[in-house]
Amino acid sequence: MAWPDGAWRRLSIEIGGGDPREVSEVWWLQCGRRYADVRVSRCADAGRLPYSSTQAFAGRSSYDPATNTMEWVNRFDTEDRAGALDLARLYPCEGNPRVMRENGDTYTEYWGRMDFGDEPGAVSESESCLRVQVGAYAITLERVGLRTIGTFSTFDGSEWTARLSAVDAQID
Repeated sequence: MAWPDGAWRRLSIEIGGGDPREVSEVWWLQCGRRYADVRVSRCADAGRLPYSSTQAFAGRSSYDPATNTMEWVNRFDTEDRAGALDLARLYPCEGNPRVMRENGDTYTEYWGRMDFGDEPGAVSESESCLRVQVGAYAITLERVGLRTIGTFSTFDGSEWTARLSAVDAQID
């Protein structure tokens, strides 16, 4: 798979030059032009840090290697931001982690890519659901009534197990 395709776990976030820290469990899966993200806060103050509150979103993205710029548009979103365009600059570092800096904001997210070999990813999509799978990791966003639910799952070789859900308030 080509960079930035793959399964990514956020390792920490640095705000305005402060020390890096992590207050949420955050996963991003990228397969071609489709992505899915699930974030579950670990503590009550996680909502004060950018993109650290419990939420999930998924949709279509594009990456321009000449400018290290990624754009994405949410199709499914637990916070009703569907259709919103986001932009970030991705700065590959030597080895892991990789760094993602949002345009116009004063924070940096540090991400680590999960190693699973060259196994291709898979995407399944319907009017009410988008599932992105990369290796033994999958994120599903599904509309259920008026809500959107995001779930991160792992595969142990015989079955899929839900590990995180954006309907969970906190995991601590």
